[in-house]
Amino acid sequence: MGRHRSIMPCYVEWEIVGVASRDQFLASEAVATMMDWHSLPVDLIDYRVCELAAQHLGDDWNPWAIDALVSKTTFVRVGGKS
Repeated sequence: MGRHRSIMPCYVEWEIVGVASRDQFLASEAVATMMDWHSLPVDLIDYRVCELAAQHLGDDWNPWAIDALVSKTTFVRVGGKS
């Protein structure tokens, strides 16, 4: 199970039920980070958030790969608006 908790009082937490690959972990962390940094809704994984996450991760990543990798990830904003 992949799970992330931030030390910040308001953050986006993500969870993948079951075993997560390294790429799923990285993509989920990047999407959660972009949702947090840009105050994006956590209930919608669209092209914009995937594009931001791909840019954050670097040249080897593209938005379509991010979208596929986070398809089984649940995101929740903790301590703030959802």
